[in-house]
Amino acid sequence: MFQNHQSTLKNQDIIPDINLIKDAAFCYAEAGLHIFPVHSVTVVPNTSELKCTCGDLGCSNPGKHPSVPRGFKEATTDLEKITKWWGDAGTHSDHNIGLVPGLSGLVVIDIDPKNGGDHSLDKMIDTYGPMGFDTAPRVRTGSGGNHFYFQADSQISNSRGALPQGIDVRGCSGYVVAAPSFHISGKPYVWENVHDLSELMA
Repeated sequence: MFQNHQSTLKNQDIIPDINLIKDAAFCYAEAGLHIFPVHSVTVVPNTSELKCTCGDLGCSNPGKHPSVPRGFKEATTDLEKITKWWGDAGTHSDHNIGLVPGLSGLVVIDIDPKNGGDHSLDKMIDTYGPMGFDTAPRVRTGSGGNHFYFQADSQISNSRGALPQGIDVRGCSGYVVAAPSFHISGKPYVWENVHDLSELMA
């Protein structure tokens, strides 16, 4: 059973729950979803600010970029490899989870409200109907956007700009940050309507 992540507060700082992320990594792999480590966020010493675990205070993609040499090309379902990364003595045990939808028989539609994605989606639904967005498994991202998960019979490449403003496609040539990873805002990625990962493949 896959449970929604709840953020943990400690001394007014938000601390990612490593055990929940580790458990989720094994759940994803066991469900046949291809994953790999991406950097997470951590508290800057003696402050309440968050920084990327890559250590670069000026990181342009904090908590989202790959932390393994070949990036999403290293995504796997191999439990031995997952243990080496996220196990109790794993090399990336405090890192977020990157998920490659296309390798997992899925495609993810990324709705970014900061770029008008919510408005664009509403217009599409008004024109074409719900198109499955009303029932699709959905992750609320740490920035307040949404990732909608759909099954895909064939591999679909990433697409940026092909759909209306603020809507992108994540397929076999890229990845999404998966729940319950942590965003630089201090908020977790959360499954809104999924309690068991088998629902993604139903």
